[in-house]
Order: sequence, then structure tokens, then C-alpha cells
Amino acid sequence: MSETTSMNGLITHLKNNLPAIYEHWVQTHITQVNTENSTRNFQDAAVDTLPFTFILSVSDSHKKAKVVTFVIDDLVKLKEVDNTSNFSNFEKISPVIMAKVDTLSEKFDAPIAWLRFEWINKASLTTWSDFQQSLKGFKRNYYRSGIAFTGVREPWLLLTEMELNANACLYMGNTVSHAGVNTNNLNVYLKARHGSSQIPDFSDYLPIISFNTAGVFIDEHTGEYHHLIHSHALRVTASCCHYRLIPLSLSLSRLRIT
Repeated sequence: MSETTSMNGLITHLKNNLPAIYEHWVQTHITQVNTENSTRNFQDAAVDTLPFTFILSVSDSHKKAKVVTFVIDDLVKLKEVDNTSNFSNFEKISPVIMAKVDTLSEKFDAPIAWLRFEWINKASLTTWSDFQQSLKGFKRNYYRSGIAFTGVREPWLLLTEMELNANACLYMGNTVSHAGVNTNNLNVYLKARHGSSQIPDFSDYLPIISFNTAGVFIDEHTGEYHHLIHSHALRVTASCCHYRLIPLSLSLSRLRIT
């Protein structure tokens, strides 16, 4: 299959499923950020863009996925004006997605086969110090949330659960039983993903967002379309920490993250 044919197929699948994606987004995207478990006051934290922040991951089914995060400014402006959104406004997201898919496709030798499109459906504000302390309550490799830092060129630098795990950002070695920040791995991936100019200072009181996502998965080859819903991130055991896929079961290891 040629790259043009594959891209056209992906565009078709995306357009055909956009109404369902919109309904899923309306039902699951975040409306407010939780600060109950934090010891700090985050009045100055800019969280208004989070409900309209999206995460796009694509792969050719051979190489690890590439990821990009973006904010739809038109949706943010509508929120500021009348606090409403509708499908006609949400449709503006389609050309943005395809432009980003087109850019990411240049990083692969084969045509894009898998697309994963997510948004934040649960978020909590904390500090870098409190976050590191909380990791001690999770077994290594079992932390099931993403984290975000304040950025320079963009409001938040998001790293999803899959990105953190794929790059061993919270893995301190097989001699440490609990999760913990691997500073070297985290810095290397943050720099690759968001650029060296946006690396945080990692001070104790640095605002951090831990988040979970909902979204959709599209397989261009088969036309499969699945809703992704993250279960609550619970501690210690892996059995309760997973994505539910509706309506079919699908291994998310397909879309591996670099």
C-alpha cells in the first residue's frame, strides 16, 4: 500500500468516526483539576488549557510510536466566551490532526498504520517533591498515570504513562522495589520530546500535574476503531491498572512509544 493511499484511508477513518470521537470527548474530558491532595496553593497555575489539550501518537506498525501534544486554541476561546462547545467547533480539530500526522509520518519508512488520539480525563496538581514521595507507594513499573511540567513555549509538557514506562523514567533499577524518578532517563526523554530549552528546574515546589487520559485508537489497515478509557490508577497491583477498550479487546502494546 502506498503512503498516499494509507494517508487517505486514515483521513477517511478519522472523518467517519469524528462524531463518535466528539461524543467520547464530551463525556470524558476533564472539567477541573484536583488539588485536594496537595500541600501547596496553585492559584497561579495555568490549568485552563488542559481540557483542550490533546495527545497524538502514530506508528507505521513496525517502529515505536512518535508522540506530539497540542492545544486547540479555538476551543479555549469558546470556553472563555460562552462555556459551550458543539460538534461544528470540534470539527476544526480534524485538519490539525492530519497536519500533525503528516509531519510525524516523515519519521517513518512505511505509511502510518496506527493512530492513537487522547485527551486528559483526570488530573491532580501537586509539587515535584510531593510527587517523588508519592512514587514510593507504587511498585516499580506499576505507576499508571502521566505527568506534566510547566513549559516555556507551551503551557504544559505532557509525558503519558506509556512514554514514562517505555523510557524507564520512573524505574530506578531492579534493586529498588518501588517506583522512583530516574533523573537521567527523564531528562533525556524530556529533551527529545519537548526540547532542551524547556527542561524544568526540578525544584521541590515545581508544580506537577499527574493525569490520566481517555481517547480513541484507529487501525488504518483494518478500519478498527476503539474507545480508550483509563481505569483509576490504583497502587501496588497491576491487575487494576489498565485501559478498558470499547467495544473490543485490543492489546495496546501495538502502539509502542519511544
